[in-house]
Amino acid sequence: MVKGRMLNVIKYLEKHKETGYRQIAEAMDETTRAIRYDIDKINDELSLQKLPLIEKLPKGKLKVPESLDLSIFLEDNEFVFSAKERIKILRLMILFDTTNLNIRKLSEILQVSRRSIQNDIEEI
Repeated sequence: MVKGRMLNVIKYLEKHKETGYRQIAEAMDETTRAIRYDIDKINDELSLQKLPLIEKLPKGKLKVPESLDLSIFLEDNEFVFSAKERIKILRLMILFDTTNLNIRKLSEILQVSRRSIQNDIEEI
């Protein structure tokens, strides 16, 4: 399953076949540690499907192999929103749709636990 942030990393890598952790992190307003984690998870998924991996080069550089088609991840519509994305969605829902302000319903819509929704609401 591809998380929301991982999906954004994949989209970035589709456009920039040779890049670095720092460039992705800056473009996405994330930490390089989060990007490293996402690249590792993407490579795990690629290895399970017996596809070539994203190459990790010296000095934090990355290279997407020419034979690798990352669109396989984009075809699968099932992904999990990051906490930042959930909070943005919840803010919009609070502003525009008060009928779904039920923790159970929200957890089903956003595909997370009720506790995660409670934590997100506390954050807001």
